[in-house]
Amino acid sequence: NNLDWGFGTIDIDDLTFQMNQGSKWAGRPNASGPYVDFISSFGDDGFEVETGGDPIVLDFDRSLISVEVGHALFTIDDFFYLEGGFSIEKGSVSNVDIVTGFSDNQIPPPSQLSSLITKGVVQPGSYSRIENYSMNYYSIGLSDVNLFVGSGPYFVDSNHDGVVNGDDERDEGAVGLVLENLDMGLALFRDPNKVVPSMWALSATADELSFTGVDFLTLEAKGITIEANRGSAWSGAPTTRPFVDFVSSFGADGLEVATGGDPVMLAFTSGKIGVEVAQATFAIDQFVLVQGAFSFQKGDRYRVDINTGLSLVDTPKVLAATTALTASGADVSDITRFTNVEVEAMTIGMRDVNVFVGYGKPDFKSSIPVSEQPDVFGLAITDVDLGLAILTPTVKTVKLPSFTALKASASEFSVAGGADIFNLSGHDIDIQVNWSSGWQGVAGKIP
Repeated sequence: NNLDWGFGTIDIDDLTFQMNQGSKWAGRPNASGPYVDFISSFGDDGFEVETGGDPIVLDFDRSLISVEVGHALFTIDDFFYLEGGFSIEKGSVSNVDIVTGFSDNQIPPPSQLSSLITKGVVQPGSYSRIENYSMNYYSIGLSDVNLFVGSGPYFVDSNHDGVVNGDDERDEGAVGLVLENLDMGLALFRDPNKVVPSMWALSATADELSFTGVDFLTLEAKGITIEANRGSAWSGAPTTRPFVDFVSSFGADGLEVATGGDPVMLAFTSGKIGVEVAQATFAIDQFVLVQGAFSFQKGDRYRVDINTGLSLVDTPKVLAATTALTASGADVSDITRFTNVEVEAMTIGMRDVNVFVGYGKPDFKSSIPVSEQPDVFGLAITDVDLGLAILTPTVKTVKLPSFTALKASASEFSVAGGADIFNLSGHDIDIQVNWSSGWQGVAGKIP
């Protein structure tokens, strides 16, 4: 279907609507309604509905309402352009395995799970997981989405074949925000009993996100990947968040999210937020240039061993800390080395990053060092690789040290353009750091 208002258009192709629902049970308006399992009822081929032509097969094995569009185009004049496939689905119930964020040996047991313990859903001493728990399920999927907002048009049929796609050149005269080839799967889970906090998971990739058409500014990211698997915090435990274990819940391939094109798979087994960019560029005229690959990750949890820096005489000073760590499953029997301590990680990574601040247009790919290139004056750092990890203990009842580790290297540090006046440079730079914030109340003892 195509709607043309003169100033804008809506074009929708390959529309699919699916529904498998039942009426609410009498006297239980808040309970999930019943539905027919057509697979177990009629076999793998489901139930055929005659149409007068090819039959339609109902092969649902769960409750859902969904709308899927293979291709949609929405434009407003030359200012707004949105194109791609999408899908929206609402399912009444999905049984999932949940990692709670609590420890199995937590003493006293987490009060947030008390109703589930009473019902036998959670067993005493097994507070870290909730198995096969019923949650309401919603999903949003996008496929091959292109977006432009600004003064355009940007996406144009440059080869005049009647289709706007990757074979066409973009209009360099456009000015605005550009997003190209976005694929995304988003799943949301809500507890109808309002015991477990809401949880969500996201997997998205895009070829490019940039701001185009401004001569003095370059701001672009290519090869973008975003992954997240998180939950809202438990009531009364603001730093503890549950998440869904998609592999144990849905199998090795995880949960399939429809997008209108190829589905996106959510196969997370840990709680995390992560962004990776294969090539990012930030430049202001001929004054600032930063270019390279970047990554940010937060939320993964690990069990680590810690050289405490303590001695036997320090035991009374860290009694509260060792008590809390023991309750979380750590082994603190050796005051000089704690093992199996749970931490949450935040990491920042860089690869092949080049930095220039000054005047000129350095060519970092040239065989000529930046410091020797003509018409370039400023500070240059080439081929920066960096890995930074900040590890924070998940025990929050007492203040524990946080830990920082860093490895960084660069091929060259130099001031370009000053050879006739001065020379300042360094080569094969290497930095390594492994330290912590120190024990509270124990001066001079650094784990």
